Amino acid sequence: MNNQTKLIQNSLPLIAAGLGDKLGIRVTVSGNQAWTDGETINIPDFNITSKEQKDAVLGYVSHEAAHLKFNTFSAMDRVRSNVALKNYWNIFEDMRIENAMIDCMVGTRTWINQIWINRQKEGNRPVIDCSAPPARIVEELLLMTCRVKYRGQAHLQPYLDTAQDVFCFTFGYKLYVALAELMQRELPNVTSSEKAFELAQKVHELISNHEPEDDQNSANESDSSNEVNDTKPEESNETSSKDGSDSSQGEGQNDSEPSNGGNDRPSNDKSESDFQDSEDDKQSNSQHSEQTTQPSQEQIKAAIQSAISHSEEFDDMADFANNLEKMANANTEKFQARMPVKCKVNSMEQLVNLESVVDATSSQITAKLQAIVEQELRVRRKTKTSGLRLNCKKLHRYAVSDARIFQTKGKKRSIDTVVEICIDNSQSMGALLTVAKETQLALAKALSRINGVSITASAFPDPFNRSEKGVLTLLDENESVKQLAKKYHVIRGEGTCTPTATAMLNCIRQVCLSTRENKVIIIVTDGYPDIHERADLTRLVNQAQNSGITVIGVAIGRIASNKSEFHKYFPNALFIHDIKELKTELFKVAKDILVAR
Repeated sequence: MNNQTKLIQNSLPLIAAGLGDKLGIRVTVSGNQAWTDGETINIPDFNITSKEQKDAVLGYVSHEAAHLKFNTFSAMDRVRSNVALKNYWNIFEDMRIENAMIDCMVGTRTWINQIWINRQKEGNRPVIDCSAPPARIVEELLLMTCRVKYRGQAHLQPYLDTAQDVFCFTFGYKLYVALAELMQRELPNVTSSEKAFELAQKVHELISNHEPEDDQNSANESDSSNEVNDTKPEESNETSSKDGSDSSQGEGQNDSEPSNGGNDRPSNDKSESDFQDSEDDKQSNSQHSEQTTQPSQEQIKAAIQSAISHSEEFDDMADFANNLEKMANANTEKFQARMPVKCKVNSMEQLVNLESVVDATSSQITAKLQAIVEQELRVRRKTKTSGLRLNCKKLHRYAVSDARIFQTKGKKRSIDTVVEICIDNSQSMGALLTVAKETQLALAKALSRINGVSITASAFPDPFNRSEKGVLTLLDENESVKQLAKKYHVIRGEGTCTPTATAMLNCIRQVCLSTRENKVIIIVTDGYPDIHERADLTRLVNQAQNSGITVIGVAIGRIASNKSEFHKYFPNALFIHDIKELKTELFKVAKDILVAR
């Protein structure tokens, strides 16, 4: 894929639609809100500015798609009545469905992780602190334990460390140990939504039924430790008195010794005693800090009561969705058109009359195209001032000091093109619908005979899905063109609108899915797009052309007499009244269709 084509693929509707096709979930881009209804995921419309942002959006879509794909909603009714229970279940369920999605599609791991990496870098996700509500502290510990230890998001370790400290400060060390043991034992077994619910119940019961240590017991323990500490000074005094008598005797014996020798020993003894005193101070300070950081029995009970009676729902992924909505509100250029629903058409009877009319024209078009291909792909020989092979016909140049006597071959070019041909199926087509079918079929047959050209075909709108302005898929890439005429039984001109921009979105999606280098879109229509889609169509055509995609509009019928108006939407345009004019008009753009620019 060339760098130009990547520009159009960074368009959010195409990113979402492409991932939706891979995951088997419908993803739309519209408005300024993120939502899902159990069947469709909608992302707010905004402009992607970096690869990190793109990966994070793909991660969000993967996360939401996993909820639909792995049946998250089976236990939803059981947790509605208790907010705390629902929050715990949601945390465990997020871990389960993300792991399941990663097992199904490994690349989603990087995308989902990028959500948290971006939030860390941007400072949108601060660590928890002691001022947070007790319920929020519990949820943070559960969330970060799941993400760091069971989702492998090591970059969130600072969040987990802080969550553990704050939890112990609020609920005490005893409850933390019990909760950690429960999580370690049960989290690996969360393989379904029901298992996530059962673990949420166990966590809720553990917290609700927790009995903190009695303050009197802890006080007695501290008193006993103080008594032990009180006896130590007496022992140390006795020892010091003995040492004192010994030292006095030593002083009497050493009166005759040099003064410098007497000064060295006391200085060493003093440094050792100072070091011992500092160690005792550290131990006493640490014991004092442990006693002060441990909450009282009443504080723990109050925190537990607050946590289990909390009424605010918690969904950390919702914060990321809110950021998407903010970016959508700041986007002044929103698309009104939405990615359409594709409907695959089954083959039925073949239209014999249509085939006979088209065959003659398509053969003539093929002959002209083959001539262009031979001319464009011919390897031209050039003479240069250096090389490995002499051009005997040019040796006379050397006599006049012209060194261009070496023969070289030009680079061999090849055809590597995908062409999407889309026709208008609206009611306004009337009798011109036959001309549109003939044009589509003739182009498909003629181009498919050229080596290196793939054909896809579609029609818009889908009359059976009017609310969504769907598109009928008539031919997929690598499908035989012989099947195209067998699918025209559904093309009866019954569409009540002309959503050309919506069709254009689908065309771009189709050619971008192909691995071929040169991408071409041909849209056959008899009129202008719907009023609310005209600006979108202009923007889409410009984006596609700037990304290296060739877009050609084929105007049939009366619109062909108003060329200037049609050129506003399709700068590259052909104007025909019937299929006989197609071979003449097509010659003008044949080189753009076949050869990559």
